[in-house]
Amino acid sequence: MTESLWGTIHPLIENSEVTEIIVNDYQRVFYERAGHLYPWEKAFQSDREYQSMLNELMVQTRMNWNIEHPIAEADFEGFRLQLIAPPLVRSHQLVLRRTTHSQWNFEKLEKKGWAPRSALEILERIVDYRENFLVVGPTGSGKTTVLQAMLNAAESLRRFVILEDTPELSLPNTVSAQAKTRFDPQSLLPTVDLGHLIKASLRLRPDSLCVGEVRGPEAFHLLTALTTGHAGSSGTLHASNPQQALQRLEMMVSQGAPEWGLDLVRKVIQSSLQWIIVCEKNKSGRFCRGIYRIVGLELIGFTFEPAYEKS
Repeated sequence: MTESLWGTIHPLIENSEVTEIIVNDYQRVFYERAGHLYPWEKAFQSDREYQSMLNELMVQTRMNWNIEHPIAEADFEGFRLQLIAPPLVRSHQLVLRRTTHSQWNFEKLEKKGWAPRSALEILERIVDYRENFLVVGPTGSGKTTVLQAMLNAAESLRRFVILEDTPELSLPNTVSAQAKTRFDPQSLLPTVDLGHLIKASLRLRPDSLCVGEVRGPEAFHLLTALTTGHAGSSGTLHASNPQQALQRLEMMVSQGAPEWGLDLVRKVIQSSLQWIIVCEKNKSGRFCRGIYRIVGLELIGFTFEPAYEKS
């Protein structure tokens, strides 16, 4: 990318170890590397220079924000861009998240110390037996990395259909397919959300479905699709533990099917999902917190059996 576009943050753009760049205003710039946030010692010379970069970015990405549409997002040359403009904020808030598309596998996870070999063998069996699973954890805990490694561990002629809001996953083989949602802030084109994509993907002859991030009523369409087959399906979800993950899933399924009672929602989840894989991060890095099988459903909720827990 040209230095003339990015100005003071160009070195951060060019540094592949920088995973996220945060610009709060022309004087306050931060970046993430190896899961840790640092202040950038440089700054834009003035708000005019920062605004000039944003205007050029609007041209390059075709993002368009104004007082009526103060929120914009785009994918641009290996980054996911999110911008919120005044009057919602005091100064333009810009976040660039690098989409690496690294070909992760279990060997790389083991070398990084993410989990011991015994835990990775459990993940291998989940993939081999085509069991349905969710990878959960907080922001930046490596959920997409783990999901990519599990996709890459599948047999070469297994057809995945990968559905995402932002392209972060790579196709694990040549027979698989990938689709992205569409949102037009100018309302010139109809929105195509994950729910639409899940329903359309069922006609693409998927062996397994993969939703990059489950975060809304599309959870209903995903689970109903899983009850009709498509073994070995997966996705990620923001949660800190298996209990919280399924509570959030219950809420999202209920958004998509408000006529369903809680008992029915829970029965569909139990029949559709087998595993919850929990990612975590701390000052020392990212690691596997635990791997849990869903074994039952009681009045108080789901019960789990830990196949692996970090000591």
